[in-house]
Amino acid sequence: MTTQEFVSKALTASRDVSDHTWVTSEIVEIERPEKQTFRAAVIAKKMVFLDHVKPLSASGVEVIVNFPKVGMWGADAIEFCEANGVAWGRYGVLLKALDADFPAETRDPQIQFPRRALLQHTRVKQVGFINDQLLTVRHDTGKVLRIALVYNYDLAPEDIRNARERLGEFDLVLKNNPNGSILNGVAEAAESMGAEVFEIAGILRYLGRLK
Repeated sequence: MTTQEFVSKALTASRDVSDHTWVTSEIVEIERPEKQTFRAAVIAKKMVFLDHVKPLSASGVEVIVNFPKVGMWGADAIEFCEANGVAWGRYGVLLKALDADFPAETRDPQIQFPRRALLQHTRVKQVGFINDQLLTVRHDTGKVLRIALVYNYDLAPEDIRNARERLGEFDLVLKNNPNGSILNGVAEAAESMGAEVFEIAGILRYLGRLK
């Protein structure tokens, strides 16, 4: 099944969609029974860059999603979408947008929740992206910390090693799934890379006492 076929099947099955039409191989126009029609783009990239999203935005899309589960978003693409009022993220963002009054304001909760919590911390001056799974936090000490978001249910040492291979260097790991636990050996695996591992409450406390 192609990406287009998969998406079409999901849209057809959704009670929030009355009809849909593929304008191009990547852009779909979605009609809704009680809300405004909107356009979304579904792309399939290992890493989404500015050159991928800029022409889609010019075509009037309100939502751009990257279909492969392992795909990531680069900072330049994220910044462009947010500056131009376009929702961005993984495939689930499109599904959330179907019932939204304003699809372009749809956010991925796996990214939005930790991002908002960090932004609201009194000692955090700025939160940015290296990519959608690796944030940067500018602390009031002047330090800039790289925080990897890892969404495993039970976080294992191998997950930390996989994150290092996928994302590069980081200072902190945020277990970004509120369920499950951090398994034995995780702290040691992170420490061997010069990093520490926390859940959201722990990372906020860490930032509060950082000198």
